[in-house]
Amino acid sequence: MRQDEINFTTKLSKVRQLLSLAKQYQALLAEPEHYNLFSVLRSKNDEVRLHSRFLTDLLNPEGRHRLAHFPLKRFLENVCQVEVTDGNFDFDVKAEYQNIDIFLANFTTKQAIIIENKIDAVDQDQQLLRYFLSVKQLGFKSITVVYLTLDGRAPSPESVKGQSECLNDYEQTTVNISYSVDVLHWVNAIIEKSATQPALRESLIQYTEILKELTNMTNNQALLEALKRLLIETQSIDVVDVLQEAKIQLQSEAVVSLWERLGEKLAKRFELKVDHSEEAVKHLVSGFFAPRSGTNHVDFKVPFESISDSYLSVICESGDALSLGVETSNNDEIIKSLPITLDCEGNDYWPIYKYITYQGEYWDFKKLSSDQISLLHDPEFIDGFVDEIVQEVALMKNKIESGLTS
Repeated sequence: MRQDEINFTTKLSKVRQLLSLAKQYQALLAEPEHYNLFSVLRSKNDEVRLHSRFLTDLLNPEGRHRLAHFPLKRFLENVCQVEVTDGNFDFDVKAEYQNIDIFLANFTTKQAIIIENKIDAVDQDQQLLRYFLSVKQLGFKSITVVYLTLDGRAPSPESVKGQSECLNDYEQTTVNISYSVDVLHWVNAIIEKSATQPALRESLIQYTEILKELTNMTNNQALLEALKRLLIETQSIDVVDVLQEAKIQLQSEAVVSLWERLGEKLAKRFELKVDHSEEAVKHLVSGFFAPRSGTNHVDFKVPFESISDSYLSVICESGDALSLGVETSNNDEIIKSLPITLDCEGNDYWPIYKYITYQGEYWDFKKLSSDQISLLHDPEFIDGFVDEIVQEVALMKNKIESGLTS
């Protein structure tokens, strides 16, 4: 047996041993789900009514936490690393102020903090630029724009640029922060401070569990510690990279299978001339998953018969979940004025859009859970999922075109 074959066999044996022991640890240390008030009251993805409102109360020195300025100071100094004018932390903190998710205003020092909270929603056209300019017109001299996402990504170019100006043209600070690291560490610091307030402490602990679910982190620290020891004891640290590579490939293959089948059924249902071949879809999806490839979305477009240069787009963008929306270059007002009920949302870029859920779940192709990846390798599941998407497209298309001709 050649040396490379021996090395392969040895590594494969270590992988099998590691997976077997990891499964045993997981079964042994699995914690039964316990009551979490946040998940009972709101969806864990609810940006406005769960996350923005809860974070607003924590940041407010007069909030229900009774920790005075500690959460606010910790957030501005440690998370955002904002230089507070004259050391004056007397900020008014408001949620949903003029469409700004969280707004911090110091009327004495004329300093303002704009926090844009993005979990599932996409950036609107010129959104951060508009917020900045509206606050500037109020007379604030020092303005910081904080862009909060699950992973700390930067805002889209469309959000910061206008036709003749750009947010980066102004002397201000833009900070990108994440729930997965920045907010989680910040909340843990508040937990340590709240030792004498058991109700607050338990609420904060439950909130960190929601954040970990959102960002695909384990809530079982005992399991994590056991797996770390296992990697050392079995000398399998190098195996992790191989397993991660295999997971990424499984994820990509799952999306290819779904997208290829979706293209086939959309083409048949709506007589589209789209290339839904395996080769074309693989090329598109590989670009979507590759870092710095310039491909930030995968989509299929279904044109309207009764309105020019307008489409229904089934799309998944980087950092966002699978959605269905109207894409139009010059007919926004016509679309927005339609007297129809679609249970949809709208913004400056997508006059009508909705997230596509299946079996009660959102589908972010870049952040598929292990269960979702497994399901997308089941042809029967893919067929059911694709049929649901095609039905959603047909329903929205019919309602919009009926509204246009009525």
